[in-house]
Amino acid sequence: MPSKRKIQAVDLVRDIREGMSELDLMRKYRVSATGLYDLFERLVEAKALQPHELCHGMAGREESVVLDNVDVLLQDMRKSTRHLVNTPLCIYDARFPSIKGRLRDLSEGGVGLEDIYTEVGEKRIFVISPLGATEFKPFMFEAVCRWFKDNDTGDSSAGFEFVEMSEQSSQEFQTLLKLIAAEK
Repeated sequence: MPSKRKIQAVDLVRDIREGMSELDLMRKYRVSATGLYDLFERLVEAKALQPHELCHGMAGREESVVLDNVDVLLQDMRKSTRHLVNTPLCIYDARFPSIKGRLRDLSEGGVGLEDIYTEVGEKRIFVISPLGATEFKPFMFEAVCRWFKDNDTGDSSAGFEFVEMSEQSSQEFQTLLKLIAAEK
């Protein structure tokens, strides 16, 4: 039986988040469509990607490749646990309050947003505010966009890494993080 070819998970995730087409991914990593969808599924199962980060469907399996270094990817890219947000929270651009989005997930290192259009590398100042009575107060932080995906359906998603947060905002963030983590 021939040895299985290895694909670096870090490189594959980066290419997916940068919007490389399925055809270009298949060419670069020398996999069939079935093999590519299998890689997508493995990345989601390993929690290296969220399903919404892929505008691709999941298909059958092909056992001709091994996804290598997923543990390294998770240590490097996910230095802290990501918590999905089920509670509706308001997040908006502090400079332009009419620019609002939805908080999809959060971690010690940053936030995942939906419906905020941005560019990779762009710095923004956001405010997270509760809708209704809750145990935390509105807080502000500066973050830089690390990835952005504009889906064919008109929806968008982006990942922002924290750059700066005041001590008071950090305390409110920690309160929110505990509330979200407790929802599980």
